[in-house]
This record gives sequence, C-alpha cells and structure tokens, in this order.
Amino acid sequence: MKPEINAAAEFLSRIFLAHDNITKEKVSEFKQHLAALLEERFRDHWHESCPTKGQAYRCIRVCPDESLDPILEKVCNDVGIRLEDFNLPFELTLWVDPTEVVCKFGDLKCSYHTVAKKDQTSGNLNNQTDNLDIDDLVENARELYLKKQTVVIHPINSSEMHIPSTYSDGTIGFTMAVRMNGTMHYNMSGSPPPGYDGSPRGKSKLSHSAHKRGGYHYYGKSSGGKGTYITNGIGNGGGMHVTSTHHGYSNHRSHS
Repeated sequence: MKPEINAAAEFLSRIFLAHDNITKEKVSEFKQHLAALLEERFRDHWHESCPTKGQAYRCIRVCPDESLDPILEKVCNDVGIRLEDFNLPFELTLWVDPTEVVCKFGDLKCSYHTVAKKDQTSGNLNNQTDNLDIDDLVENARELYLKKQTVVIHPINSSEMHIPSTYSDGTIGFTMAVRMNGTMHYNMSGSPPPGYDGSPRGKSKLSHSAHKRGGYHYYGKSSGGKGTYITNGIGNGGGMHVTSTHHGYSNHRSHS
C-alpha cells in the first residue's frame, strides 16, 4: 500500500505545487503528510485480492467546481500551503488501487494516464511520475476543461440529444447523448451506442456489450441527476435550445 500511496502523493505534488513561491522543503513536507493521512484512511479499505473493491473510497478528486477533498484541505492547512494552489482550471480524478495508480483528466472528454503500475515479473511497483510530462498533461487538462465550459445541448426528443461543442480553435464537435433508464450515455462520435434501438419500443434498451471499450467508442456513464440544465428560451426548430454545465462523474474507474 505504501508504494502506491507514495506515488499518488508525489504525482499530486508535482501537478499542483510546481510553483516558485513554494519551497522544496514545503513540497516534501506536503508529500509526507499526505502519504501518512492516506495510509490511515485506506488501511481498512485496501484489498490486494480484489483491487477494485473500495475503489470509490480511495478516489481523490480535484475540480474547480467542487469543494476540495477534505484530506487535501487538511494537509494544506497543516503544512501552511494555500488552498488556492489547488484551484486550477482543470479536473483531475486519481484512483489509488493495489498494484496500480491511475489518473484521469477531464470528465466527458478525458484522458487516462498510468502513474504507477506493479511489474508482474518482479512484483515491484514502477512509479512513472518522473517519466510523465507534467507541463504537457496540465496544458491538455486545461484545454479539456475549457472545452467543457462551451457545451450546448439541443434535445431531439425526450431520450436523445446531440451536444455540439464549440472549441477555442473555432471547430465544432458533436457528442451523442442518450438517456436510458435514467442514465446518460455519451459518445463523442455523434452517433448512438452500439446495440441502441432508436424505435419507440427500444429507446430505453442497451446491449451489455455497449458498456465496454472496443474498436468503437467508450460510453462514459453519468447520472442524469448530476447535470444542471438551464433553459435560455431560444427556440431551435422542433426542440428547445438548452445550455448545460455537467458536474457528474463516477468515482469508479472504467475497466476494459
């Protein structure tokens, strides 16, 4: 457990504390204090035989639209680091699991990065934090967050929506959103999920295989109740023009 936690603490410190006004000694103190608190927190939620068990509990989330994780807030207060240093314009979700530490930048449109992974031959945990281009990761994460802020939703009917996103370079991308059994399924290709029946009788059905990653597109799932949909009163053909800020995310990491 300690190697995974140390890798997570080092990664978070490199992402958020790479500032000239924070001394190396202060960063080192932050890492040590965070590792100690995480070890205490995870002690009864660490399952080597089933790494995904307790995954949501071991998730660390940082997002400008949400309150800072209580453990990160406590560490900052204890070592004298400003909370504003964690208020950066991007979303980060970190899963600290037995044998693997994985980070996700973004929400609906996102990128995954392996922070540390156990070598099956040697049994040692390979900490890849030093091999990651932190500046590049942060820049791409900022771009993902800015794209998210420009999402506009056009409902086609009660269960389907196309989401055009106008990006900073002027291009427009489309996401297909389908509501099935109270859950929104997103696909950045602009097409419905494989196995989705668009007929009136089949609009709430989705084949089991559609939940998996493959050669097509992965469908991230987010509870419809998490999204905030605000009508702006602009008509758009037969539907309503709606702006949306989506704050939903899952603390469980998607596995292939």
